[in-house]
Amino acid sequence: MKTSRYYWGTRHKGESKISRLQEENICLEKCVETLRKDNAACQEKISGLERILDNQTRVIERISAERDHAQSRLAATTAELIKTEQLNREQENWKEKYFELKAKAAEQDRKYKELKKKLNIRDGNEGPFGIAGSPSSNRPFRADSTEENRKKKGGARYGHRGYGRRKFANDGNAVEECCSQVRSSDICCDHPELVKTGERKREYDRFIPARQEHVIVRQDVYRCRNCGKTIYAHPQDVLPRMSYSNSFLVAAAMEVYINGRTARMTASLLGIATGTFFGLESFLANLLKSAFRAISLDLVRQKFLYVDETVWWNDGKRFYIWSFTNPNVSLVKFSESRSSRVPAQYFGYRNEQYVLPEGTDCSLIEEYNRYEGLTLCSTDRFKEYNPLKIERQLCFEHLKRDLDNLLDKSDDEIPEVNSCWNCFVR
Repeated sequence: MKTSRYYWGTRHKGESKISRLQEENICLEKCVETLRKDNAACQEKISGLERILDNQTRVIERISAERDHAQSRLAATTAELIKTEQLNREQENWKEKYFELKAKAAEQDRKYKELKKKLNIRDGNEGPFGIAGSPSSNRPFRADSTEENRKKKGGARYGHRGYGRRKFANDGNAVEECCSQVRSSDICCDHPELVKTGERKREYDRFIPARQEHVIVRQDVYRCRNCGKTIYAHPQDVLPRMSYSNSFLVAAAMEVYINGRTARMTASLLGIATGTFFGLESFLANLLKSAFRAISLDLVRQKFLYVDETVWWNDGKRFYIWSFTNPNVSLVKFSESRSSRVPAQYFGYRNEQYVLPEGTDCSLIEEYNRYEGLTLCSTDRFKEYNPLKIERQLCFEHLKRDLDNLLDKSDDEIPEVNSCWNCFVR
């Protein structure tokens, strides 16, 4: 039998059998040691892989838990979304029903008012003749008022003719004057020849600042020899058929319209009744009515105007007062409208899509067009000024308010704002 060395390519002969076995044993031990080292390295790799496997397993478990939680949230969100869509559909249906019922209710209310108007039904709470804002003295009595209170009605009896103009008290403080001047408008013919035939007595009150005096004027009476007409001398400080002098009328108007007193306070100050005061102001307004057009023409010729509007209540109804002012002219206009139709009567519109109100005096607009581009109006931000054919700037007071708000809101000082503020102050 051939040994292993023979197969390994050795040609040694005569070696002992024991030495060969020892060598084989040594070789086998070396192989076993090498295999042990390789086994230990493989075991270490296997341990690392097991650790990695454990980590991956935990990651997979966490991801699976998150996936399950996300699936549950998705299911809940889907259910809520379905409920929301159902609620939205129901809400749209209810909205449609609400608007239908609202339209029906409006139609029923309109029909009810028409029927009530046809039947002339009154519930006792409306003002007389349907006028809103009537004084309490003209309103119906309350249901719980006593019969004694119902009989208390002020004023004169129905059909009373009144007592006429009051007579002046002869307290000895009156100033007597003589009047011999005749107005040129009272001359009767081209060649008058006046002859004094007597005199008559006329009384009126004259207002002097800080005091009031009663005047008795003895007017000379003349008769024309040519035609026989009787002519009276006319005092210079009183209008025909007036019991108050021109200074009295001016003082009454100044106290109310310039100094801002109330009508009752002014009447008490002048020693006249409130109704008398309104009568004087109405007479003065009719007398000065012809000057309104001249003021309007002067208005449209100005280079600069302040324009503003505000609410003005009149007998319980909402009216508006428009003001056009500058140092040269002042015009105040009362109107039921706050739209651009009121100032458009003086300045016109830029575009043809806006229509002027009926009865507009186009001569004022034509006069304004002669000075087109020269008039600058200072207004607020009210949108009704936009369509007017004017050059416009914002009121400094409104800009100052915006600047004040900006200063209040800003914590730090802003150089630009401070410089603007200094300009306003100067």
